[in-house]
Amino acid sequence: MADFFKKFKEIEEQKQAKIGEKSDLEAMLEKNGNEPVVVLTYNRTEGYDTGIYGDGKLLLLKIKDCSYADQDAKKEIMEDYLRAFGLNDPLEIADKIKEVHVYIGKAERGKLGSVEAAAEIAGSPEKLNIYYCTCAKESLNAFREKFPEASFYKVECGGRDEMKNICKDIAKPEEKNG
Repeated sequence: MADFFKKFKEIEEQKQAKIGEKSDLEAMLEKNGNEPVVVLTYNRTEGYDTGIYGDGKLLLLKIKDCSYADQDAKKEIMEDYLRAFGLNDPLEIADKIKEVHVYIGKAERGKLGSVEAAAEIAGSPEKLNIYYCTCAKESLNAFREKFPEASFYKVECGGRDEMKNICKDIAKPEEKNG
């Protein structure tokens, strides 16, 4: 039993030591001065997967499943975001984020989860770019009402080409860092 408490104490001490430490991503951004662009999409983005590209110029988070549009979506996406980029808190790099691009389509079905997560990642709704197709037309008013400062762009159904082009404009697939 004493071994259990000793191990527990060691783990807690390690956690406390990490508080205030910079994440690898934060250190990378400070070193090269990049302001990352974050892309969130649940559809395939040819040549890209979740990761850091171009020394932090691009952070791509593939939302695993269309069910992320439900009520728990924001929480699940934020957990994936923190885990994927080794962050302790979404606000850790929010001031460095240049902009956030999020695709919405029929999977949203009037729910705001992925867009709420994107807004939190952006740290400011003015940095939020929402891409939608005609499948999201029923939800569009709710998004515009909740995020009036965001920019909205109509794209092809699925948003695959648009999201890929955004990624390509920022960093090439072979520039993946992690």
